[in-house]
Amino acid sequence: MSKLEIIVASTRPGRVGSGVARWIESEAATHGGFDGTEVADLAEVNLPFMKTTPVFEAVSVPFVQQFLDEDQRLLPNEVMTGSAKATLDELVRFTEASRPLRAPAAS
Repeated sequence: MSKLEIIVASTRPGRVGSGVARWIESEAATHGGFDGTEVADLAEVNLPFMKTTPVFEAVSVPFVQQFLDEDQRLLPNEVMTGSAKATLDELVRFTEASRPLRAPAAS
């Protein structure tokens, strides 16, 4: 099995990516197809260019807001949960299928 790395790429204040990443992390743990998971949040990494680049507030999208609780955590529905499972299944299948390509070359 492999480790699943989840990257939150949005760094804007008011973003929802962190909540979605934590939900995917819990879905992956329940799925059981990975050795472990790790969330890398670029807003928490000390990126040098972030000190010089203005970061604008995230736009609140009404459609997305219906899936968030008051703490901005994702409230998934059955479609989201089913899609997450299908995606995680495919990641495991792809990882296993590509394992021979990552093996060290015989000398």
